[in-house]
Order: sequence, then structure tokens, then C-alpha cells
Amino acid sequence: MKVSIIITTYNRALTLHKALESVLKQTYSDIEVLVVDDGSTDGTGEFMRTMTDFRVRYIRLSTNSGASVARNRGIQEASGGYILVWDSDDVLYLHALEKIISVFDRHSEISIVSAPARVLVAGKEQKYLHFPTGEVELSDVLCKKIPSNEKVRVTRSDVMKRVSYKSRNIDFLVNVELIEKGKWYHLDEVLGDVHNDPNSGSLTASRKKKNAQYAIERAPYLVAFLQKHGDILKNVCLGRYAAYCYGASVGLLLSGDVLLARSFSREACRYDNVNLKYWGFLFLAHIPGGSCLLRIFY
Repeated sequence: MKVSIIITTYNRALTLHKALESVLKQTYSDIEVLVVDDGSTDGTGEFMRTMTDFRVRYIRLSTNSGASVARNRGIQEASGGYILVWDSDDVLYLHALEKIISVFDRHSEISIVSAPARVLVAGKEQKYLHFPTGEVELSDVLCKKIPSNEKVRVTRSDVMKRVSYKSRNIDFLVNVELIEKGKWYHLDEVLGDVHNDPNSGSLTASRKKKNAQYAIERAPYLVAFLQKHGDILKNVCLGRYAAYCYGASVGLLLSGDVLLARSFSREACRYDNVNLKYWGFLFLAHIPGGSCLLRIFY
């Protein structure tokens, strides 16, 4: 069955060729590659016009709208039975898809298969927590027991097309939606390289930067997530619950919703009462002009 590989890119002409080469050389060759260009201005279009592999399709967005919009466009246009969302500065190992598809072949009830990737910062590999080979539960996703470098994730198309990327820096919400809609299997075998270099303009690194608009954009999605899963989180992962409450409260205060920001910041302090950052934010949310002061840090 065909795998649709969606590569979103923005001004990554210098690294895109490596990502493309790594997916086009896969030993599992029944693929299509959708390169979704999020309004690049660096010659990405010129590079893509040199591509002659019939399996590659280039989709250019007229304006830079963010990775979530680009990924959702790719998901909508994918025609394969499986979907992999990949980054334009990362490398997929030669046998990665073959190994992932073999899991689907052995477990017909599975809808999502994931595997870790090495995270390289300036060429140096970072340590990470391993999740054992086997099925993944909702609580594992809510508590982020699936490691942050879980990047090689292939999903059945009928499941992937029922979810969407919401905003920047909250991709974990996609994971939550996925496991609510299908069974998830994790293969603890490194199948790719993810580059995260703050000094190189890496896509992965740039998404980590603080930004007031991003925080405001994320807030309503975090609020909805907490309203739905907050009780479960309190039972299985208090620290994560507090962190999500803090994240929601930051965006809410920046957007001017002071009362709701105070409510979520109180929850953060209540369930993680030793985190001084949470108490400092609670104080900030209660003083006049707190939103303006917060913008200094964002």
C-alpha cells in the first residue's frame, strides 16, 4: 500500500535535498512525496523544478501561514493508504518505511506506528528516554511518555485525515487525537535523524522560540484540551497537568482574558506548588498591566 510522505518546508533549500533524497531512496518504494512549500523566498521553487522523480509533487502556498497549515494541506491532498509527516531538514533511514510497514502487516488492528529518531544539536546526539516496543496507551501520550524525538510516525490515511494540526508548538494534540481514533504501536528502533541547531535556522529549533502570537494562538486549543482531559491528567500526571495549565494561562493573559488566565494559573500552582515560575506568573496575572509586562518576555 502506498505511503504518502508530506514534507513541509519554508526557506530550507539548503537542506531540502537531503530530506528528499532520504525518502526517495527508501527500500519501500511505493510512495508519493508531497513537498508543501509554505511561501519560501530562498529559491526552493527553483530547486523543486529540477526534480524529475514522478513520485514527487510540489505544492506552493501563496503566503507563509505556518507549519500547521502546510501540514494540513498535505494531509488533505495525500492519496496513499498511509501518511508520514516529515520535516525538510531531517533524514529518514534507508529501511525505515520497510520496517514500519512490516509492523502494520503483522498487526492489522494497528492504525499508528511510531519510532524514534536521533536528535542532533550542532552534530552532537542528545540523550532521550526510551519507550519500549509495544502498544501505546492514552495515558502515555497525555503524560508524554512517548519520547519527544518520536518523529517517524506513520498513520493509516483514514485515521490521519480525521485529525488536524492546530497551532505551532502543540503537535502533541495531534498525538492525543490519533490515539483516540486508533491503536498505536511503538517500535523502539531509531529510524531517522532530526536536526535541532538553534544557530542554523533549523525548523525544529525555530519552533521552540518564544513568541507572543504563538502563545495566544495556542491558548484556546489548550483550554479545550484541559477541559476534555484534565481529570485524567490529574490522576496520572499532575506535573503535566500543571504545565499545560500554565501554558494556557500565558496565552490567555497575553490575549487579555485576565480572569481565565488567573483561573488556570491558580490550577498550575495548586498542582505544582513548588514551581516558583508558576507562582510568579500568578502574581503577574493579578497586578495591573500584567499583560504588558509579560510581553516583554515574549
